[in-house]
Amino acid sequence: MLAYKMNLHLSAEDFDKNGQIRLGALLHYFQDAAARHADEMGIGYDDMIADDRIWIITKLRCRIESPLSPEKNYILTTCPRKKRSRICPRDYYIHNEAGTIFARGTSLWSVINYKTRKLERIPFDYEDDLFEKDAFADGFQKLHLEHPEASGSYTIQSEDLDINDHTNNCRYADLVRQISRLNTIREFTIQFSKETRLGDELFFFRETEKEEETICGQLIDGETVFCAKLTKK
Repeated sequence: MLAYKMNLHLSAEDFDKNGQIRLGALLHYFQDAAARHADEMGIGYDDMIADDRIWIITKLRCRIESPLSPEKNYILTTCPRKKRSRICPRDYYIHNEAGTIFARGTSLWSVINYKTRKLERIPFDYEDDLFEKDAFADGFQKLHLEHPEASGSYTIQSEDLDINDHTNNCRYADLVRQISRLNTIREFTIQFSKETRLGDELFFFRETEKEEETICGQLIDGETVFCAKLTKK
């Protein structure tokens, strides 16, 4: 079966002041599991960059099903789903030995040329699907702001960049969480439209409705970089 499992030990550093796992930490573990699995499959970073290709995440969604705890051990299971055109979905589950699910996630990956930054074909095919159902039956909804409220700005620093020379998706999650007014988050979705590099200035806009919040980041020319949705319940 096309799946990858890794043991996961959560430390106190992975949690915020409210005792909830940080979004950036959760996304980091998802991303780490995906990278390790890709290496096993022969489509990891070293394999891809040799042909001037890299993986990028275009959309990501996660949900906390039950509170995670620091200094405890879990299992993270991930597998790619059936690819669609130039999109490769991948699901994630954090669970215990008994199979109780504490968090789930899904992401959409694409391949771009490292030099031109243009989309390329997915470099592999497969038939197996491990999970009987998708992590989320309703997939992704398009995110936008109807009544945006300006919520500050941030200049991309060198520590925000990853090996692909752009801002890492986990860093966006941390920035969104800093802007959010919600105390706790049950579900988080982020959709990326454009890369940012060192020195780019991001301008944030927010819209809050009851227990939901949408936050988008734009460049100075108004071009959207990302939109994220956070849900408390």
